[in-house]
Amino acid sequence: MKRFIVACVALAGVFALVSLVPLIPLVPLSIDAQQPPAAQRPELAILYTIDGFSDKAPARVALPNFQALMAQGVYFRQNYTVQTADPSNRFPPSPWAENGYTSSVPNVVQMSGTAMILPGKQKYVQDSFFPLKITAHVVNEISYRSLDGSFHYTAQAGGSRMRAAGFKVGNDRTLFWATTFLREVDPSFMWIHMQDTGVAAGESRSAPAGSPYKDNIWGDGSPYIKALQQQDVYMGQFVDALKKSGKWEKTVMFITGDHGEQTAGGHPSNVPEAWTTPLVMVGPGIKKGVTFDYTESIDTVPTLCHLMGVTPPLNADGRILAEALVNPPPGVAPRQQKIKEIDFLLLDIENALAKLKARPGAATGGQGRFSPLDQAQRDYFDIERILEWHQFGTYDRFIAHHKELLARLNAMLAK
Repeated sequence: MKRFIVACVALAGVFALVSLVPLIPLVPLSIDAQQPPAAQRPELAILYTIDGFSDKAPARVALPNFQALMAQGVYFRQNYTVQTADPSNRFPPSPWAENGYTSSVPNVVQMSGTAMILPGKQKYVQDSFFPLKITAHVVNEISYRSLDGSFHYTAQAGGSRMRAAGFKVGNDRTLFWATTFLREVDPSFMWIHMQDTGVAAGESRSAPAGSPYKDNIWGDGSPYIKALQQQDVYMGQFVDALKKSGKWEKTVMFITGDHGEQTAGGHPSNVPEAWTTPLVMVGPGIKKGVTFDYTESIDTVPTLCHLMGVTPPLNADGRILAEALVNPPPGVAPRQQKIKEIDFLLLDIENALAKLKARPGAATGGQGRFSPLDQAQRDYFDIERILEWHQFGTYDRFIAHHKELLARLNAMLAK
């Protein structure tokens, strides 16, 4: 007979969470022999996501708390994610939505540690801790609900549909639930997602003509800048809560974005500004005051799991960020820029296809036969077909396939 833990919290008049978790036999967490000894492991890992966090922000906006953590830990200037499609909003439903995904693609990639996502059965970082170690997820947006499996505690409310109904939940409530869970449930892993910055960036696109921040998130009076600075205040308050609780010295914290933000606001899949976000790592086992230029979002979860002594999620293929660690495991290969290469390769293919389709007489198919352009489009595994990428097995095979496709398209353009 199955038994269930039901966790339900309702404080200050705000509903938050219902987490229904079947109790299963307890088994030891798998520990890799190369992971840190138990005495040196942190006790709490936090993935702190700032929605639409541009990699340009640390140099353009006063963020004293974030910048202080940069100096205390390791700062990666550009953390590349995959292109930023959100197929969950398509009508009719896309395979992404039909497989139960409700968020944009980069969130799933970050939480799983791979871009080779498995349809309908992907595991995430919280699964590496569950059920023996308590996990919590806090966000002011309901779009991430498909990522909530194996979190013991969740608090999520907000988003465009709820705002339209008059129910607004901001980063202040995210901070409230994060500090509440920190105090009340003693988690080993917590994912905190601050949504207001992404919402504020969209206000630049809808601003009236003549506004100094119209189509410019860096313009005077920009809601995006204000949201970033307010979020930085909340981050400082959360770090203070960690210190007051006595947990800070045994906490590793990864601060990044789910994706970047284009100057005009928003994160279209074909805009490189939307693919890059900063990453700061701070805590025991992490170097201090070091800066690197490049990492990839698939690297965060394997590094976090290594530091915490748990096995990464199924099929996670990011690398441990050995260059950022005081005592790195041996034999970690240098980072090759695979995600960046894929992003730009797909963009080049997209542009080539657009040029071919714009040519007079570019109509495809006919009389039961596929044209070369038809076939090229069938051979193109764009970001909206990411659930098919795992069929290639490796990033190198995926890249080789699309390099051949791009060469074919360029030959067609040359005719």
